[in-house]
Amino acid sequence: MQSGEYLGQENFQIAIGPARVAYLVRHGSEDGYKRAIQEACKRWGGVTEPIIPVSDDGEIDDRWRDVLEFAEVDELVDVDCSTGSAQAISGLLGSPLESIVNIDSAGPGRFTCHPLIVSQEDQQSASSSMGYFGEPGAIRNSRYYAESTRDSETLWAITAAGTFASDSAGSQGWIVPMSPDQSYGFMSYPTVLDRSTSQFGQYWSEGGPQPSPAIFWLCGKDHPLQDCLSYWNFRALRPFGPEYIPMFLLPVEEVGNWLELKKRVHEVLCSRFGGFPVDAILYSHEVQPDQLHEIARSWDLVEDASDPPKGLSVSRLAPRTQPFTYRIDIDPMTYMYWHRRYGVTTRVPIQVFRDKTSVAFNSPVHFAGQGFLKLNVASDVLSPFPRRASVALLIQPESRWHNDGIELYQPALSNYEIDICVPQLSEVVETLLAEATDSHCLSDKGRMGQSITPSRKLDRLLDPGVFEAIRSLTTPRKEHVVETLKERVSTGTQPDYRRLASEFGRLERKSQCASELMNPKRQITVSSIEALVGLGWAERGCRIVCNRCSVTSFVLFRDTTPSASCPGCESSEQYDSSPTGITTYYRLNSLIDLASDQGVLPHLLAIAALRKGSSDTFILPGVDVTFDNGTKREVDLFGVHGGKVIAGEVKTSAAEFTEEQIGRDIELSKLLLADVHVMACTEALNEEVKSTANQIAQRCEVDLQILDATLLRPSS
Repeated sequence: MQSGEYLGQENFQIAIGPARVAYLVRHGSEDGYKRAIQEACKRWGGVTEPIIPVSDDGEIDDRWRDVLEFAEVDELVDVDCSTGSAQAISGLLGSPLESIVNIDSAGPGRFTCHPLIVSQEDQQSASSSMGYFGEPGAIRNSRYYAESTRDSETLWAITAAGTFASDSAGSQGWIVPMSPDQSYGFMSYPTVLDRSTSQFGQYWSEGGPQPSPAIFWLCGKDHPLQDCLSYWNFRALRPFGPEYIPMFLLPVEEVGNWLELKKRVHEVLCSRFGGFPVDAILYSHEVQPDQLHEIARSWDLVEDASDPPKGLSVSRLAPRTQPFTYRIDIDPMTYMYWHRRYGVTTRVPIQVFRDKTSVAFNSPVHFAGQGFLKLNVASDVLSPFPRRASVALLIQPESRWHNDGIELYQPALSNYEIDICVPQLSEVVETLLAEATDSHCLSDKGRMGQSITPSRKLDRLLDPGVFEAIRSLTTPRKEHVVETLKERVSTGTQPDYRRLASEFGRLERKSQCASELMNPKRQITVSSIEALVGLGWAERGCRIVCNRCSVTSFVLFRDTTPSASCPGCESSEQYDSSPTGITTYYRLNSLIDLASDQGVLPHLLAIAALRKGSSDTFILPGVDVTFDNGTKREVDLFGVHGGKVIAGEVKTSAAEFTEEQIGRDIELSKLLLADVHVMACTEALNEEVKSTANQIAQRCEVDLQILDATLLRPSS
């Protein structure tokens, strides 16, 4: 059931896919490596799960750290690392960690299913798209998969095809046992690892994929682990989409004995179009270059002797033809370093309501049994909200932010109905303040400014001359009191507080005629003055200076009478006039007048400028906060702007932004867990001050946004 304010129709993108893990194995451990492969074969998407070697002191190579970054896994799994080393990696990367013993019962990595649970109905199309080139009958019945079961000690075959534990291999079904000396099976059938990509997709990428040559990764017999491990992680990052990259792991001692291998290699190469520098890359950590060249020549490949390519691709759209070229000096991994997001997607239009919206859709993935998965819901309606855990819970109580949407763990179903709400930004800001502080409330300026900020007219403050006209019409209560006190103190005279209270307590709102207000240098024109009247922020009227009671009165035009009389003593008077007629005077309404006198206006200018940058903005113009340690502070701006949490300081004088002051301001924003610190001033800030602020913000790891006179006072 939908409920609350109707917000219109929005398109939702839903992505469904498995939770994925990275396996941490002890450096040099073949047993740990095989155990990780065995586990990956039983998980949806398992072929995309990297295996990362970890040293006993908890270190990983930069190469493997890059793999983890681009694989974007949900959890680390400790297979056989030494005590403490897996925890060190988990702490370093900020990723959850589970033991392989608990992989199916604890942690986010358990939200997947066995590949057999994913419906097999799409396997034929999946096999064709992966580019297998056996006999026509080899992939016609897509229920068969190659698995290395003959020789569990043959590391390259286990890496290439996958394996189950010996006591469960016979129960998996549809397995074609392949001996490592049979090229037909490993290059013609989908493997049990390929089966883990049934209905597995990739719906977004950045920086890739790029057209790539076919990759033939060779491994030796004596020390195959390094090449097998590298190939596994290379394949784990392969693209899932139209950008197919043929990739094969081959044993250097045995490929010479495989029947018709050259024919199969040519079938792979001649079937491709693409802009890549050569047809094939032969690569290995262990195998010597002479052996790689010998294998390439046995396949009738011609070495590309040109200078090594500076880029990874060239413009070449024609079909690849013989003679096929190869290189051995290109690292294949460079083709896989790009960001991607995994999942099969569906899009649905949804009528969105504020309090409760039901996002209902049919699963784009078909399941044949029970299991679990990750479900990501993305829509433009979620874009205004900061990516904070507390905000995700406002939208959906079981969700967390991930990429462009909220993510939930769900059972594998045919149909889903996810209830979400779209909170007000004011509710989001309250939640963020409660998260960052022990208590909070609007400051005096905040209460006054908050009564003005809901106005859609706030952006008119940025019009040339409007801010200046308000300042000229402001009744100078505070400034007069301050200046009078300073003057008395400087002369050694004791202030007469009763007289000050009498004088300034009855001070009337200031009014001025247009000729007094207009100032070409400050761009105050009749238009900017009249704009205030149109906004309801100023009033238009006449002035009476009473000769009897000496009181000067402002009379609204609607209250004028044919015969002027003093509003105070009711004596007969005249409206102020000139030879051309009755003089028109202007004054601010009481709220704007007081807000300007109390220094709230610069806060409103900053909010108006931020609103101009993004309509998805809600900012409180002054908050008193108390932190858990009892510290009390006041922040001039706090709120949400363009999906970010912002906090900031507003000043009227650029001289007030000293290095010490800037440091305190940015540190306060850091304590408030802000993404962006706003530094606002109605005067221009020089480059030295801006540079200082940038340095401090970088040190505090907070983004900086500067709003000075250039944006806030275009008239100056």
